[in-house]
Amino acid sequence: MAALNYKQFIVLHSFCILSLLSAKAQPFSFHNVNTSDGLSENNVRSVAIDKNGYLWIGTVDGLNVYDGYAVTSYKKESNPEIASNNVIHLTCDSKNRLWLGTLDGITWMDENRNFHRVVL
Repeated sequence: MAALNYKQFIVLHSFCILSLLSAKAQPFSFHNVNTSDGLSENNVRSVAIDKNGYLWIGTVDGLNVYDGYAVTSYKKESNPEIASNNVIHLTCDSKNRLWLGTLDGITWMDENRNFHRVVL
């Protein structure tokens, strides 16, 4: 294949630049989630995203999940297997289990949103 001459080089680069200028990025939208949206507390300690795209939010007053539309809260009072409402760390493992770290212990949640307390 022969090398590009100067004229071909200019035409090719002009085409590339025009293509980039006409390309449009997806619109970016950002929304704050707070207690008026149903978050249990505005003091967020940890966040994690599971394999289904849900945003899990650990606060000083419970675990919350945001699906892009609404917030659902989980607290120890209605889910006694949660070690504490003060969730200081969240992580999601390869099996899509959510792990909650609290000062009072560790809890994990399965895909069916059942909580399991870790006893050491």
